[in-house]
Amino acid sequence: MNSRSRLPWLDWARLISTFLVILFHTPPRLALLDDAVILNMRMPVFFFVSGLLYGADRYNGHFIEYARRRCRQILVPYVSFTLFFYVLWLAVGRRLGGPEEMAIAWWRPLVETVTGNPSTVVAPFWFIACLLPMQLIYYWLYRYVPWRWLLPLSIAVALLSRLLPGVSFWNLSNVMLYMPFYVAGNVLCPRVLSGGPDRPRQGEALRATCFLLPAILAATAIGAMVWAVVSLDKYSVGFAAVRIASGLALLPAFFGVARWLARRFGRRQVVENVVLCGTVYLAMQNYAIGVFKLLIIKFGGEPIFLTHPLTIKVAIAVVVMIAIYPVAVLILRRAPWLAGR
Repeated sequence: MNSRSRLPWLDWARLISTFLVILFHTPPRLALLDDAVILNMRMPVFFFVSGLLYGADRYNGHFIEYARRRCRQILVPYVSFTLFFYVLWLAVGRRLGGPEEMAIAWWRPLVETVTGNPSTVVAPFWFIACLLPMQLIYYWLYRYVPWRWLLPLSIAVALLSRLLPGVSFWNLSNVMLYMPFYVAGNVLCPRVLSGGPDRPRQGEALRATCFLLPAILAATAIGAMVWAVVSLDKYSVGFAAVRIASGLALLPAFFGVARWLARRFGRRQVVENVVLCGTVYLAMQNYAIGVFKLLIIKFGGEPIFLTHPLTIKVAIAVVVMIAIYPVAVLILRRAPWLAGR
């Protein structure tokens, strides 16, 4: 989607999701906020929007061309950032991390990168490692599964996958779990973007008929997720069902907020730049968070995390968003391939 045809509400939605991802990784941990609320708002939106913008039709059935383009946009920043931070980890990170970090074998991050299961060097890249196989799999689902069965089938597979042992290779377990949101985005595309992803200027954002219904759905979804976090096994079918259902229920309210922001503030270049540099934010956020955490501990002391947990959490997330921005813009202008552009 080029700058002229961008939808402001969609960029605002992705900006909020990016902030929620950073907030989730920011200390201190607030279990119900992180595991129940943020957990079910940040990633569903990312996958829903990705499905919304799915457009393999332009390749006229040429899977190799489609796969080559997706691999170039995803694997180039994935490998580049991972290798960069891997070198830093070898040179500095293992020593700063203490005995536990030193115990990690030097070759482990390389294996994680090849198998699409990053956790040591650039852990947030699990999303990228999940998105690539999801897009390649959906290419065939879109072609051979009847339209009306796409969403029910993806939900059924997501629930059944909880009964199977987790598959970490290229995050296939998460591919199955989050596929319903990707499919929902694509299935609802004619309603959300009435011209389709190739004609977004003719479309409108997902709109609710009134304020009350999205509010009720959002409150119910958050309550259901809080209950699930407290009482259900996170790897159970029941937890997956609640997560999928509540994630879909939150979308109208989430996009309603994005629409309000778009009407209130319109297009903003800052917002577009953050969205275009989403990969950069994924790569750098944990390291930026670590730096600011060390600074706060040095000058404010550890107790501040206990006495003002939510305030500190939000403050660090905001500062990290701002701090990464100039680096992200520089990369976007000088090395756009690092941002998947």
